[in-house]
Amino acid sequence: MTETKNEELIDRFEKHIEHTKAIRKYSIERFDLLIISLSTAAIGFSVVALKDLLPISRSCFLLAKVSWLLFVISIIGNLVSQLLSFNASGLEIEVSTNRIRELKQKKSKINIEETDKLMQRQNKVIVILNYVCLASFITGLILILIFVFINV
Repeated sequence: MTETKNEELIDRFEKHIEHTKAIRKYSIERFDLLIISLSTAAIGFSVVALKDLLPISRSCFLLAKVSWLLFVISIIGNLVSQLLSFNASGLEIEVSTNRIRELKQKKSKINIEETDKLMQRQNKVIVILNYVCLASFITGLILILIFVFINV
C-alpha cells in the first residue's frame, strides 16, 4: 500500500515538475515581450512629446520626466521580477525532484526545507515587485496623460 502511495506521489511530483517547467518557459518568453513593448512605448512617446510639443514649461517638462522615470522603474522592476520568477521555478523543480528522490529511498541532493524557504521568499519578492511595477506604470501613465492634456 505504501509503495502505491509513493508511486502516486512520484507521479504527481513529476507532473508538477513538467507544469513548473512550462511556467518557467512562459515566464522567459513573456519577459522579452514585456520589456520590448514597454520600452518602445516610453521611447516612442518621449520622441513625439519632445518633437511635437516643444516649447513647454519647465514644470510641465518635469511631469514628463517623472513619468518616464516611473516607466523605467516599471521596466526594471519587471526585469527583476521575471528573473526571480525564472529562478524560483528552478528552485521549485529542484525541491520536487529531490522529494521524488526521497520517495524512492534515495538521499536528497539539496536541503529541501532551506531551498523551499528560499523559493517562498523569492515568490514574496516577486509579488511585491509586480505590485510596484503596476503602480509605477499606472502612475506614470496618469502623469503622462496630465502632461498631454496640459500641453495639447
